[in-house]
Amino acid sequence: MTSLQTFYYFSRNTAGSRFRHVLCGSSPSFRSRIFRTLTTSQTDDRHSIIVGGGFVGLSSALHLQRIGRRVTLIDSSPEIGGTASCSYGNAGTMAMYANVPVNSPSIFGKLPNLLLDECGPLSIKPSWHLPKMIPWATLFAWNCRPSAVEHTAASLGALLLCAESGWESVWKQAGIDMNTTTRVKEGYLILQRTESDMQNSRVGADLRKRFIPNLRMRALTRDEVLELEPNLDPKSCEGGAWFFPEAWYLKDPGALMKNLASSFKTQGGTIKNRKAVTDIQEDNTNGTTVRALLDDDTHVSADEIVIAAGAHSAHL
Repeated sequence: MTSLQTFYYFSRNTAGSRFRHVLCGSSPSFRSRIFRTLTTSQTDDRHSIIVGGGFVGLSSALHLQRIGRRVTLIDSSPEIGGTASCSYGNAGTMAMYANVPVNSPSIFGKLPNLLLDECGPLSIKPSWHLPKMIPWATLFAWNCRPSAVEHTAASLGALLLCAESGWESVWKQAGIDMNTTTRVKEGYLILQRTESDMQNSRVGADLRKRFIPNLRMRALTRDEVLELEPNLDPKSCEGGAWFFPEAWYLKDPGALMKNLASSFKTQGGTIKNRKAVTDIQEDNTNGTTVRALLDDDTHVSADEIVIAAGAHSAHL
């Protein structure tokens, strides 16, 4: 849920004469321009295209409706919120504590064991794909510097501070009562297998305390963990755990997506299912800015386009 998925935004420039493409999040100045454009009510009946019908796409579509846009949402799956939707199978967790990056200076000391453990999170088998990973691995290693880790934690913390309130406005617009059967607020545990693990985890706990003000977080002993979750294997929490009592999750992410899509359509939105965008081009006809080419040889033109197609965004 709070995966900070980046989206792309395309629109005409201030002179209305040139096509612009901006990666949201890459530059503070561009972010401010996008914020002004995507949060300002318009009186000229601007048309917006959303590519991708996951949570990011649906919330973007509803927001643009709220400020007066005509919105068309395009998604390749047969049904928004169906089993083919990416967000259908995610954990649906509101992870307000998740500002600690995987990158860490300590990871280099753990690397040999991680690589040798076939069941570990970093099990890599030799293949012809390995050379292609070198640029990514190099950048990952560069961002394990303490200053880079702290910068990432601060940036994620700033975004997470706005996440829950941002979603609340989406639920309200869609007329969804999240406190009935949709949201389960039982808290979240990060278990520590050993005392050493707990000690090492305090670096991350400090990043949370510093960059997520008012985050409720508590260190638990093994006995306190087992009191909360008596069915856990005691060996899994010998070092205790970090407990986040205000964390919550969705019972059925797919059902919530369907409700959001239904609200979007009820408020006048258009959804094109089973359509994949193959290319985006500049379109100067009829005063529009962008044209989304579809895989059925048709196209949709609009004043602006938001790409929220997850991993499928790269080729666009």
